[in-house]
Amino acid sequence: MKRNTTTEKKDKINKAIAIELAAGVAVWLALIAAKALGFLPGIDWSLTACGLIWIPAAVVLIIFLLAEATELIRRLREAARRIHTALTLKDAMHGMTLNTLGPIYGVERQSGEINRHYEQRILFAAATKDKLHMKRTAPIPKPATGDALDKVAKKYGVKRNEGETDKHLQDRVRAAITKNMNEQLEGGKA
Repeated sequence: MKRNTTTEKKDKINKAIAIELAAGVAVWLALIAAKALGFLPGIDWSLTACGLIWIPAAVVLIIFLLAEATELIRRLREAARRIHTALTLKDAMHGMTLNTLGPIYGVERQSGEINRHYEQRILFAAATKDKLHMKRTAPIPKPATGDALDKVAKKYGVKRNEGETDKHLQDRVRAAITKNMNEQLEGGKA
């Protein structure tokens, strides 16, 4: 049959009190014996007689201080463990985020690469790709017409068809430029 926890706690407390009192009485008797033999001339007999009170109080104080110190050490270790766990989780989550972002910009993690270096490579690739993307999607401020349009078309390998308007040729040149830029981007990934 199992005893309830409050009874067990009371038994532990009673045992601790009994041990403390026994230790206090033993120290008190040793103090009286030392005073009687003349080993403690600086201590008065009244102080020695009151030892039955102050010695157990001192023992309780020492036990209390030791218990508080061990509890403080336990709390500090637990706080350090939690901080370490939180930092480890944060680093792992950061790594998972980088592993998701890297392939978007065509950057693969190298074996043994730390997050900081991988992040720098991703940022460089993202900045490069964004610059190219902005150049690629920037509007043509003033469309070329006539002979100037024919020169631009020839540069990108587009020939004017019979009776083709400047507007239609401009659209085909823009498509050729976009295709050329995409090929450059794809070539840069490999």
